Amino acid sequence: MRKEIRKKNQTQVEVTGRDPKILLKILEPFLEKTISVNREEATYRIEKHRAFSFLGKTTLSDSSKPEDLQKKILKSLRYVTLKQEFLSEIFNFKSKKFRLDEVIGAKFQKRFEINLTLTDKKRRFSAKGTLLYPAFTEWMRLSKHIQLFMKENPEAGINEVTEKLFSLWSIPEKHSIKHKKTKRVLSLPILAKMSGGMRIKRRSFTNSILYQAVDTNQLYYGFNKKDGVVDFNSPLVHPCLLSKNLHVLSDSHELSSDFIKMHEWEIQYQNGEIKVERAPGTGNRRYIRATIPFSIYLSWDKELRKAKDKSSLTLPSKVIRATKDFFEEGIYKNEELKPFFPKPRENKKKFTLNIELVGSTVKFSYVTA
Repeated sequence: MRKEIRKKNQTQVEVTGRDPKILLKILEPFLEKTISVNREEATYRIEKHRAFSFLGKTTLSDSSKPEDLQKKILKSLRYVTLKQEFLSEIFNFKSKKFRLDEVIGAKFQKRFEINLTLTDKKRRFSAKGTLLYPAFTEWMRLSKHIQLFMKENPEAGINEVTEKLFSLWSIPEKHSIKHKKTKRVLSLPILAKMSGGMRIKRRSFTNSILYQAVDTNQLYYGFNKKDGVVDFNSPLVHPCLLSKNLHVLSDSHELSSDFIKMHEWEIQYQNGEIKVERAPGTGNRRYIRATIPFSIYLSWDKELRKAKDKSSLTLPSKVIRATKDFFEEGIYKNEELKPFFPKPRENKKKFTLNIELVGSTVKFSYVTA
């Protein structure tokens, strides 16, 4: 049975603490209007250009303690949206079936919830709660109209639903632009989760300033080292991304005199014919490369041991193996080598090995979790 959406007030979060109004004073440089001392109720909006310029300026530079708090608050208030095609959410184009129950259900609502947490070490203010992104109301309005339409017209297909949607869609006349005939796509904003990304400052066709968030996993150049040891908490933004019009969304650090590049391999273990190397890889995942005698590799590779031809020459460039067989029942039987082989990225039932060399010696690599 579909779980109905719970009706609750998600339009506000209370700010508490010893001096909750100090929150406005901290954000005052970024507000569209000055704080009124006489009015009990007022609406204050953050001016995006000021806020984004500040976040871009303080991403790499050393900031003062007041600026650190401002940066922390602005990042807590920030959220990213994208335009999602409405039909792709209510209709499964593979199975050719409608899924309106999923959209009207409580699980879909979570995709519009903004989890807000604001804290101050001095306990002057505190706020924690969930806000509902306003576009959710429009998603529900259209979904329920289509649900009623299909109840009244049970034989209706995707074409009839599309036409009904256009009749419900309201597009302001001032926003219409004359252009060549194109495919009609109806989209609404929805919250987006970005694993890593950057903000691009650009101008629109009307010459107004826009900030566009772009999701990417190729942000970083490497990591700083501290006393010769890689500090994976100090990612370095790639030099080509250091620009006044490009702002990395996550924290970054200044380049020190001792650092390592993402694809730079370092030996972690070496003993005789066995060598294990590591490269930083990406912001969150490491690359592991091992060079070992084939006899040792064969003791780890259960699938190859079961094969009729057990030669290393039969190994393709990419090998998919069971994680449990290769790690728990293979590598991890060797206590000396175990610390140098973190679990693979998939970290579930199977993972991928990249075979780089075969023969009496086997060289392979993989991506960690």
